[in-house]
Amino acid sequence: MVTIFVEKYSPAKSIANALKAGKRVPLKSEPAVGYWHFNFKGEDAYIIYGRGHITKLQTPEEYDSAFHTWDLNVYPCVPNKFLVKQDDDTKNYFNLAKKLFHKSDWIINATDSDREGELIFHNVYELLGEGKPWKRAWLPNDLTANKIVKAFDNLRTSNEMLPLSLAAKSRSIIDWLYGMNYTVALTKKLSNKQLGVLPYGRVQTPTLSLIVEREKLVRSHKKTPIWNLVGEFTSNNSTYKGECALGTFKNKVDGENAYNTAIKGPTTIKSIDTKIKKLKKPLLFSTTKLESACNKKFGWDTAKTDSVLQKLYSDFHYLSYPRTDSEYITEEMKPEIKQVLLNLFATPEFSAYALAEKDWQPFTKRHFDNSKVSEAHTAIIPTLTKPDFSVLSDDEKKLYTLVCKTLISIVYEDVEVAETTVITNANGIEFKSIGKVSNNPITSWQKVSGATLKNDIPSNLNVGDSVSSKLELKEGETKPPARFTEGTLLAMMETAGKLIADESIRTLMRVEKKGLGTAATRGGIINSLKKRKLITTKGKSIVPTEKGIYLIDNLSITELKSADLTGVMEKTLNDIANTSDNKTATSMTSSLIKSTINDLHKYYNMIINCNPVISAPVSSTAKLKCPLCGKEVRIYDWGAGCSGYKEGCKFSISRTVAGKKLTDNQLSKLVSNGRTSNIKGFKSKKGTTFECPLIYNKTTNKVNFDFSNNKK
Repeated sequence: MVTIFVEKYSPAKSIANALKAGKRVPLKSEPAVGYWHFNFKGEDAYIIYGRGHITKLQTPEEYDSAFHTWDLNVYPCVPNKFLVKQDDDTKNYFNLAKKLFHKSDWIINATDSDREGELIFHNVYELLGEGKPWKRAWLPNDLTANKIVKAFDNLRTSNEMLPLSLAAKSRSIIDWLYGMNYTVALTKKLSNKQLGVLPYGRVQTPTLSLIVEREKLVRSHKKTPIWNLVGEFTSNNSTYKGECALGTFKNKVDGENAYNTAIKGPTTIKSIDTKIKKLKKPLLFSTTKLESACNKKFGWDTAKTDSVLQKLYSDFHYLSYPRTDSEYITEEMKPEIKQVLLNLFATPEFSAYALAEKDWQPFTKRHFDNSKVSEAHTAIIPTLTKPDFSVLSDDEKKLYTLVCKTLISIVYEDVEVAETTVITNANGIEFKSIGKVSNNPITSWQKVSGATLKNDIPSNLNVGDSVSSKLELKEGETKPPARFTEGTLLAMMETAGKLIADESIRTLMRVEKKGLGTAATRGGIINSLKKRKLITTKGKSIVPTEKGIYLIDNLSITELKSADLTGVMEKTLNDIANTSDNKTATSMTSSLIKSTINDLHKYYNMIINCNPVISAPVSSTAKLKCPLCGKEVRIYDWGAGCSGYKEGCKFSISRTVAGKKLTDNQLSKLVSNGRTSNIKGFKSKKGTTFECPLIYNKTTNKVNFDFSNNKK
């Protein structure tokens, strides 16, 4: 007898259909749990499934009750052997696996073909396998029936899977060591009752650090005035615009001098230069790139994108495996891709983009490159399953169309862009005008994308022509760097927090797994930061909470919030997974765990011996009583207000007083104590700065300055 273990119901159903396993038998105790009982190559067989992880590592107190109290002198917790336990939330799935594993002569691991899938199986096998032989069904990039059958005809041995298994277990153990021990150290040393637990995560905390550091740049930015000299020019009855080639003026006098010079003399067209450039066809979608694109185009967060993507993969089989770091497909897939494209061109939704095969651009390494396909997972592409748009929701149609159009683009030409630069000379002051136009909008991928190019350069301009002009010196101000959106944050996580313009270097980092997290985990990391109230969103922007800022500011150990550290670790885990020699993989794993434990003791001691860098903020959810009516006072972005305002209570305090933005802590003190400690940074009407405490006058319902200590 053999039991085939799958990590979730949906792929289990696809496998059962492909292997002609008949109908699923639900459990009476929990109908969502079930199995297929059938004959597999002449042998009695069962297909069962979990709900993702149905086991987990034991908690510190399960190794020793002394860890229960979070005593800093007892921690860190470093078990001699890391033990797995059943997850009580999925006990019926677990119990069915226990029953069938015990009856089986051997087992087939048919979890998702990646590191996390391997971990899910091995944790179950560790508890229930009883040392029985097992093999691996390496599931295809898409769950089409013929490929599933092929995977089960070519089972991999357990010996072949050891490196991936070691990488999976190592990742789990390292995350446990970091999360359990540093969370205890940070919470006990630096937190208070209002802040609660200060969680640490190997990938989560460096990601939070990126967000906090960006927020500091935004908050510390001081707006300074700048001036831009722009012109509207007319020649041969055609008008075009230009900007002063000297760039932005930081000094108004310099801008005025340039303006006064330009308006006094003759204006002519000095040069017209047109260069032909190529816009390469876009790469295909990795998970992270698709999450970023959906955030930018549709305003979706990663959770929504992942949900829609998973359904298109597992329920409809319209898209390939949804968790991949690759933006490429293999050379062996060329015949399959040809058929996929023919299928798409035959559907009403994509027939407008249909090209005769003789007009297709050849398949090249731009998209077909075996060296850039990692973990056997290609870029996310449409499958051979012909789509029926009538069964899809609007969101599913949007995402599927986006992926399909990107694949269709590969048979179109690169966009040939004619970029024209006009230099207009106004009495020695030059103005630059740039226009772009596509020379092949019908035969290039521009037709598929629908993208347009901005061309404001008239065609009837000539060098030496006299030009009439209208000039203007526009005043503006410098802008802070933009806060992250989920899309831009995902891109930064993929390159370990580095701004990398070179496409080839970004691709290399993806292939070598040097980023923050993986394609399978990045969206979850962002969602976890939200759930733990370390970040929040304002529109599309991601903003750290005061708790998040406090955590990063007080974690003084640079390595523990560095994107480089976890990026290097991801690279090491990837090297272990891709090692063909089991002895080498075992040795690399041992070295990694040993070095992690050594660092753990060092950094743990540094945390418990540190002093807070900044004081703990008062949580905005703290219960505050209104001094006028006794109802709850809530703290908002604009300030503090009584929850009884609908009943007529007039209590409110503005967050900004005399040009100074008050913190949640200062607002809370005004509400609860009627006064704050000394606050710096107030501005008088004359523009001078001063410092003093604030006091709340219950009789007048106003906030006043307390100058009793003469700190004006």
